[in-house]
Amino acid sequence: MKRIIFVSLLSLFITANFALADLTKEDLREIKTLLDEQEKRIKEYIDIKIETVNARIGAVEKTLNARIDTVERTMNSKFESVENGQEFLKWMIGIVALVVVAGIAFPPIWQEWRERKSSSLTQRVLKLEQEIAELKKRMVLYKPLEGESVDGTSK
Repeated sequence: MKRIIFVSLLSLFITANFALADLTKEDLREIKTLLDEQEKRIKEYIDIKIETVNARIGAVEKTLNARIDTVERTMNSKFESVENGQEFLKWMIGIVALVVVAGIAFPPIWQEWRERKSSSLTQRVLKLEQEIAELKKRMVLYKPLEGESVDGTSK
């Protein structure tokens, strides 16, 4: 126990001397110099760490930009193929609509044309029949003599 008290008192006197000591201007300059050196080293360390972090951020940024560019190109090609598909679909719908309209409009037009053609042919046939009948009447009226042909020339 005596030893503990002795060591305690001894440490109390040693620390008390430090606490009562005054710092001189020289001591303050040395402390300031030490602190400046420490501060300088810490700033250099922080600058190095900042450069490292900036380099990592730059690398990550380049990687992300590359990925984003790849995704954009992929999306653009997908959108382009969808747009091409839509364009093709529009053309197909237009063609189908044209075929439907032609299917609806063409048969009546075709039928009318055939009726006109048939009517025209019928009129021609009637006209020819009339001419034939007229020619027959003339032939009946005009009987050629024996040796004469129908057109009036001699045989």
